Amino acid sequence: MSAQPVSTSRRPVVVDPIAGLRSVRIEWGISRRALGDHAPVGNAPLITLRYEASPAQDERLTLFDPISEQRAPLPERVTRALGVPNLRSSGGRLHVQSPVLYAFLSTEHPSAPELLYARTPIFEMLGIAGGRYQPLGASIE
Repeated sequence: MSAQPVSTSRRPVVVDPIAGLRSVRIEWGISRRALGDHAPVGNAPLITLRYEASPAQDERLTLFDPISEQRAPLPERVTRALGVPNLRSSGGRLHVQSPVLYAFLSTEHPSAPELLYARTPIFEMLGIAGGRYQPLGASIE
């Protein structure tokens, strides 16, 4: 006879993704024209803005041309605003809070997280006109 408890429940075990969280990534597509002088070298009409965060580390932002893979430096006012984000999980959602991003991601399917909400001053800091920006995707590792 086994000394280990045996579960008769058929419910899947839900593991809190924060426990093993290594990084969170969110990407947006921004038109080259909207970026103006901040656009990296290349010819792609849509430039990628990548936000990355890890527990206990400074968040990172990258602007790059997805075709040429050339990166562009960010203005100092953007890099000065970056810091260590607060990442927490509750109710099947990952919450990201920092001076440059406030976001919720669904973690119901950790291999395919969904960005549910994001508010950020990054676009304004890059001199891009206000509005809504379509995310290209999100990932959690």
